[in-house]
Amino acid sequence: MFVSIANRARPSVAELGPAKAALIAAGIEEFAERGIEGARVRQIAARSGQNIAAISYHFGGKEGLYHAIADRLTLHLGAKLQPNWEEADALLADPGAAVAACADSIRSILFAFIDTLVATEQTRSATLIMLREQQNPSPVFELMFSRVIGPMHERITHLLAHVWSQPINDLLIARAHAIVGQVLVFRAARATILRRTGWSSIGPQEIVTVRAALQANLHALLSPPPASS
Repeated sequence: MFVSIANRARPSVAELGPAKAALIAAGIEEFAERGIEGARVRQIAARSGQNIAAISYHFGGKEGLYHAIADRLTLHLGAKLQPNWEEADALLADPGAAVAACADSIRSILFAFIDTLVATEQTRSATLIMLREQQNPSPVFELMFSRVIGPMHERITHLLAHVWSQPINDLLIARAHAIVGQVLVFRAARATILRRTGWSSIGPQEIVTVRAALQANLHALLSPPPASS
């Protein structure tokens, strides 16, 4: 019913080799800061300690490097979320699944999303690339959507439909979107939450507060909507 990437292995740094691994690491930072259009191959080469020609040799050019980065990031994110997706799939396959279990599955997916995208500063650049693709989609967006964003969004939508005993429609999809957005806002509006709270970064201690805020919001959002008159 849904996409699974459990058996699609992500090459390790050792398997990539030092040159490709260095170019990918440097590319993530450059693409996060400037996007695919503004990224400079000279700067990527300088950051990686590689020759400019190495980008074409290993990836066929800047676009090829960007695609390789998206491929690696989406495999990583999908693998992190896969156990939660499998739990959701089991519930959705059971017509008698308890409403509370479906609501808990939504929470589990979102908490895993937080832990993957928000809980460490190391994921900041990867998340910025995903956010840039939301605003100005390139061909890489299809990869991100099919492997991570779409599967998560669709599962949450179906779980909500079960929780509320409602057919899937635009309003329900929009509410699922609002729920997912509650996680992304801690990256998209990072500067604001740091300024308002006085935090210097979003680390393990701050994530406790983020989780508590999300838990409180989900308690309200997952309550069945009032019946229409």
